[in-house]
Amino acid sequence: MLIQSILGGRPDPAALARSESSDAANVQRHAVSTIEQSVSAPRQDALRAIAAEYDVTDISPRTFSEMIGRLRQAGALSDKDYQELAAIRVDLEQAGIGPDDEIDLVRFYRQRLQEAAQAEKSRETPRPDLERLRARLEWLQKFAALRSPEASPIDTAA
Repeated sequence: MLIQSILGGRPDPAALARSESSDAANVQRHAVSTIEQSVSAPRQDALRAIAAEYDVTDISPRTFSEMIGRLRQAGALSDKDYQELAAIRVDLEQAGIGPDDEIDLVRFYRQRLQEAAQAEKSRETPRPDLERLRARLEWLQKFAALRSPEASPIDTAA
């Protein structure tokens, strides 16, 4: 909620900052709580430990591949999840991102999802591509949340 300041009808900067901070915390709590729901306890521990070493908001495709490889070796990813995440590397190559170029994967997929959603406005049902983009973005948000200091221990409160 934005509170109008008395002067100039502009939003109160303090209220805006609190609102943005609250929104980010809610997204983070949701992303981390979905990990608890979908991954067994030993896999959660491996996932947390390995993901915390990588920053998906500033990572190269090569380093991302290393991360998901380690997650797979540790048993933190199913074969299906690994294949889904490995497809991110293909998306990056198709977008012209070099193997050692640093990229914010969360921002990259947010933009791709927005572009796909705009293209799909005329359709009644979403195409599978849109759902795949959503799934990839959700994974990346989980990884970003696990890297954040606020993510440990996992808070499932909504």
